[in-house]
Amino acid sequence: MSLYRKARKLKNNPKQFFIDTKINKFLSKKKKPNTTAKKDTEPRVIGILDFDSKDIIKIKNKSINHASFSTLVLVDDKTMTLSKAPVIGELLRNANNFIGYREKTLFALRVKDSEASFKEIYERVVANKTWHTGNLSKFANVILVGKFIKYAEFFKSANPNVRIIAIVNATENNVNKYHLDFIDHLFHNQSLIGIIPFIKDISTYKNTKTLLSGLEQRILQGGDKPFDLLIPIFGEAQYISNIDELNKDGHDILIRINKLPPNLALSANSFSQYIETLIPHISLVLMRESMAQRYASLSNGKILPPSLLKHALKDGARVHII
Repeated sequence: MSLYRKARKLKNNPKQFFIDTKINKFLSKKKKPNTTAKKDTEPRVIGILDFDSKDIIKIKNKSINHASFSTLVLVDDKTMTLSKAPVIGELLRNANNFIGYREKTLFALRVKDSEASFKEIYERVVANKTWHTGNLSKFANVILVGKFIKYAEFFKSANPNVRIIAIVNATENNVNKYHLDFIDHLFHNQSLIGIIPFIKDISTYKNTKTLLSGLEQRILQGGDKPFDLLIPIFGEAQYISNIDELNKDGHDILIRINKLPPNLALSANSFSQYIETLIPHISLVLMRESMAQRYASLSNGKILPPSLLKHALKDGARVHII
């Protein structure tokens, strides 16, 4: 309604003018979108994480299919809908029926960002059973984008076998070295090569298409395999008579060690230093295929870098010595 018509109505029928004004205000309030309700009804949102709240984490009891391919993406709670969120919005638009992006395989966890660290709230976290039971501990992969990399320790503590995939773009390269210890795979923009001190397993991307393709490969690598056999990653793999039995047992790494000099362990002041002194005496290393893929950036088959065994043992690998 134009200003002229409003003035004319006020002059001719002031009582009706003010009645209509109140009604319009009421209707405008009624029409205001309820963003909270909209976010709560998204089927892929599994809960919310808030280090500053009493409960810390609230998780819904949702059915998760294809557990070994299941993926959880952290999303800023300020984001209206998942379609507008970094990474998961692109995954949903480019799903292509990929097993890792299906409705009951790919989920989001909303996060109310906090300055509190995991160490500061540890006692409150462990008191919350949903931290290490239920759906949160069932995901095979957790994707952390940019500033949310600081939550890597939280998810590793809930499930040490989870694969933490971190994504860093060209503008978010200030990653705390402490948090890098809890990351399994790092995707970073190709402009950041050599800037982030991470060596375990790295991929570079130049655009959204190459990032999505890389994510699919990593999720497939971690998924169930008909056979997860021990494969050689260092040394000459000569005939091993009981290899079938070794493939069936629960060990992740098989190591053949030559005769060790006496008191070798006493010459090391730490476990890390002990691994370094042990390396020259190792003639063969076999590793489960899934684990070898996880540390592919650390091994070229010609040399055995101490960092490979250090990372694997730190991540809980079970070793058998022959």
